[in-house]
Formats: sequence, C-alpha cells, structure tokens
Amino acid sequence: MTNSTFFVVRHAEWTGRMTDDEKEIILSPRGVGAATKTAASIKEVSKGKNIRIFSSPRKRALLTAEIISDACNKTEVILDELLSEEKFSADSEDFIDWLFHTKKDDDIIVIVTHEPCCKKIYNLLHRAPQIEMGEALAF
Repeated sequence: MTNSTFFVVRHAEWTGRMTDDEKEIILSPRGVGAATKTAASIKEVSKGKNIRIFSSPRKRALLTAEIISDACNKTEVILDELLSEEKFSADSEDFIDWLFHTKKDDDIIVIVTHEPCCKKIYNLLHRAPQIEMGEALAF
C-alpha cells in the first residue's frame, strides 16, 4: 500500500430536484469548476501512473467522476454500490479489504462518494496501520 496515492473526493455541488431516478440532477456551475480543478490536480499528481476511479453510482458522484475521467485520459469509472450513502459500511475491516482487493501497486486510487462517506473513509485510512498517510488536499 505504500506505493499508492488515494484521492477521496466528495461529489461536486449539484442542483436540481432529487427524484427516484435522479434524472433532474445536474452539477452546478460552481460544482463543475470545483470538479475540474480537482481533476487537474489528480492529473498533475498522476504523471503517467495508472489511475483507477471508483464512484458511487448516484448521479451527482458519477458526474463528478466523469469530469475527473475526462481529464485523466478517459479512465474508466467503476461504479460500486459500496460507495453510496445507503450502502457504505463503517466497518473498517470491510472497507480496508475492499481497498486491498481493488488496488494494484503504484495505482492512483480516486474514490468519488458523498460527504459522510468521505469523512468515514478518511478516518479509516488514518487508523489502518498498513497505510502510510500523506498530505491531504481540499478544494
């Protein structure tokens, strides 16, 4: 794990009306700007490394992940229900196991999810003895 870089990204600001099918959700202009800035930072840090993007399937997270993907050579966005607000597990062993099974050496791992999940992931990563923490960037 020591050769991996993690970005835990809260979905960008959105607007619209929450519906069951989420068709009316779009990112606000401010949200698009923030996601674009985040994407540029991830691209700068990656410098040719393999980038893996995991996202909550909720539309606001997916739209944010797609902006990051576009900036990072159209990297595939992998949707995972585990990263949705409804399904996220606060069980550290479950999440750390998931993380170990999704990464490869020297990967840049980008996780796009929701604010409560971001906070839990940050805390889990800090408590995991096998993970060395670096600096955190916020936008």
